[in-house]
Formats: sequence, C-alpha cells, structure tokens
Amino acid sequence: AMYWAEKVAAQKDDPELAAQFAELAKALAASEKTILTELAEVQGVAVDIHGYYHPDMGRVEEVMRPSPTLNAIIDG
Repeated sequence: AMYWAEKVAAQKDDPELAAQFAELAKALAASEKTILTELAEVQGVAVDIHGYYHPDMGRVEEVMRPSPTLNAIIDG
C-alpha cells in the first residue's frame, strides 16, 4: 500500500489525487516499522472464524485486518 500510495502521489496527471495520496504515503512511511511488526506478530497463528462455509464475518474482518496502525491510516 505504501509503494502504491507513493507512486500515485508522484504522478503528474492529477495534482489533486497526488496531494491526497501524498498524505497517505507519508503516514504509511512514518508507520512502516510498526505496521510490519504488527503483521509479523500474527503470522502462522491459527484462528477460529466460527464456521467454514458461513463464517462469522465480524471475526473474519478482525482476523484479516490485524494491524491497528494500518487500519487507522486506511480508515482515516
């Protein structure tokens, strides 16, 4: 996400879009180590999503978004 945001911020075709993504790229770069640590901490850990064919979607979302730092940046 960080590299993608940096590339969109660097493009010259749409200055407004570039400005929006510059902020995102800056926030992601500033939090890179924290985000990577949060993601690494959950690797290889089995999780229960409360079902196979019909899992608990709230639990699935929680498991699929393991970095509170990244979530805050993306949701912000």
